[in-house]
Amino acid sequence: MTQYGPVSDFPVKDKTVVITGGGSGIGFALVKLCHSKGARVLVGDLKLTKEAEKYISQTSGHSVAFAECDVSSWKSLRSLITASVDKFGDVPDVYVPCAGVFEPRWSNFWDDTDEENYKLLRINIDHPVKFTRLAMRALAGAQKQGVVCLVGSTAGIRANYFASLYSASKFAVVGFAKSMGQADPEEGVKVVCVLPGVVQSPLWTVRDDKVAEQCKYEERPGLQPMDIAEVMLKMIESKEYDGGTCVLKTPYEERVEEVGYLRSLRKDSGEYDPSPRPEPDISRLKGVLAAERGKNTIGQPGWYQYFSLPQQGEPGYATTTTNAIATANGLFSAGGALGALSIMFTCDYFGRKRNIQFGSALSVLGGALQGSTAALAMFHVGRFVSGLGIGILVTVCPQYLSEVSPPFARGWLVGHHAIFLVFGYMLSAWLGYACYWATPVNPGFAWRFPLCMQCLAPVYLRCVPGSPWVPRSPRWLVSKDKPDEAMTVLMRLRQSPGDPDNLVAREEFYQISEQLKLDEQKLKATGYGVWRAVWKKKSYRKRMLMGFMIQFGAEVAGPLIINNYAVILYTNLAFQGTGCDTTMYLWVSEIFPTEIRSIGMGFSLFGQFAATLIVLQTAPIGFAQVGWKYFLLVVCWSAEIAQKFGDDVAVHITDASQEEQYKLEKMVERRESCTPADETAHAVPEGEPV
Repeated sequence: MTQYGPVSDFPVKDKTVVITGGGSGIGFALVKLCHSKGARVLVGDLKLTKEAEKYISQTSGHSVAFAECDVSSWKSLRSLITASVDKFGDVPDVYVPCAGVFEPRWSNFWDDTDEENYKLLRINIDHPVKFTRLAMRALAGAQKQGVVCLVGSTAGIRANYFASLYSASKFAVVGFAKSMGQADPEEGVKVVCVLPGVVQSPLWTVRDDKVAEQCKYEERPGLQPMDIAEVMLKMIESKEYDGGTCVLKTPYEERVEEVGYLRSLRKDSGEYDPSPRPEPDISRLKGVLAAERGKNTIGQPGWYQYFSLPQQGEPGYATTTTNAIATANGLFSAGGALGALSIMFTCDYFGRKRNIQFGSALSVLGGALQGSTAALAMFHVGRFVSGLGIGILVTVCPQYLSEVSPPFARGWLVGHHAIFLVFGYMLSAWLGYACYWATPVNPGFAWRFPLCMQCLAPVYLRCVPGSPWVPRSPRWLVSKDKPDEAMTVLMRLRQSPGDPDNLVAREEFYQISEQLKLDEQKLKATGYGVWRAVWKKKSYRKRMLMGFMIQFGAEVAGPLIINNYAVILYTNLAFQGTGCDTTMYLWVSEIFPTEIRSIGMGFSLFGQFAATLIVLQTAPIGFAQVGWKYFLLVVCWSAEIAQKFGDDVAVHITDASQEEQYKLEKMVERRESCTPADETAHAVPEGEPV
């Protein structure tokens, strides 16, 4: 099995040190000592003393920083690692859980005022133990060695009836430090422990009870905080103190109370083992840490750390973290659903081009909010705004492409919409993978940069459709009674050396005009407005339902589960899936006549986002609760268009016979020679093909 240690000499110069309880006492003394040696220091404490506050404000280059921390909260402890990344660009190298309490009135064995658990034990035991585990995970993720220096006490090696709970907590710390000695050679994380005697610190001097008097504090020779800090720095920096070493420091002596793990293996160590036993198999432990090594968008460990979310295997992951991830993607899908529905109203009013510009602007805003997020709530807002923009774009873009594409190349051109969507999925996966390797240098960059990159495409899309040379949809222009501009657009789009008379453009313009007239006549004949007609008219209703179900069914098959939860999936499955999007976008962009096209497209794409809202909201919770069984849900799902739905077609072009094509050309020439007043006389009779 691979070994990542032992840790050699470890000078703190140019390294990052995080110290809980660093606002006073021993912790503050170590802050000053490490800083004087050239270290960057993060002070974690509930508040600073005036002396500490003044010291930090006077340090040059912001090399000492303060982060408020309640050590009884694991979330608060995790936030220190995030703060280190934000302030100094990397996870800490040295971790010192220095905060502690001594028999406070609100938590001790004799008064017994705690209702559920002893808070003293949460501060004095849970805090250093959890901080050590967080340190090992952070160091493994950053693929570097590090040191954890615990603070025990002489009370941890001798009886103390007066302070029995405090003494028990320090016995636990000493035992934990000895037990963690093997982490030095195995994982490159050296865990050592200092055992101070009485120290002149706020632990004794700043109290509102008589404990100091009862313990005869004034009669006992005490050490200065700097005396202990100097021993701690020596243990951190020197390889002579290997993992598991416990050093006793009193006014009378300084000696190694417990030798480290590596020294205990020597034959001359003098260590007595009262219960010799075979060495346990630690392969499972190695596997747990191997999974964390070098592992730092949603699902990146740096993302977890920044928002203080428990990672896989930690308490709270199945509830807090999975809910946060589900909310992020659920809000994206909800925004997408709302964006798709908005097209039903805005696309005909403002036009296809304006909606592309608006959707692009929202996507840029959403990406910027996510990439620059300072809190989880801000990230969630960014997800919703991005979803709103994407919902508009994935609905209006295929509609626009289908209306500007020539009939013979429409499938090829509209199909590129979905091809580039899948290309985007691929690019995001590879970008996330590439940035993942930046984690040891800058964990924040590893997840912020991919999120910011999503702004690039909509910025381009916002600028290009905003250019005067990008045309508006000719079909929309005709529907808005702008025939001259529509004809100009068609002639630009269809011009070719083989068609000097622009016959293709003229025929298509004629077909569009006649079809719109026919559709308008038939809509009037129903006696309904367009919103009632989509449900009352059988062929329209059939289109709406089929468009919705095709989009809904394609997404329930799970392609976006793979795209959105790639990092989580890779730890559960050994494959990557792909979705076939091309046909479903092409199909729904062509089945709706112009008068209901925006309504139909919006409703169909609403089906897509309704499906993704369901699967993306439930997927992370399903992964956490039932594992691979969640994938069974995915496995279980896994002539002219108008004529196909029983409607009349005004003008056939793509499937016209030679005789019909000849008649069409004559009809176009005859119409172009007519005055507007004559058009009614030459209109195509309802239902008669041309």
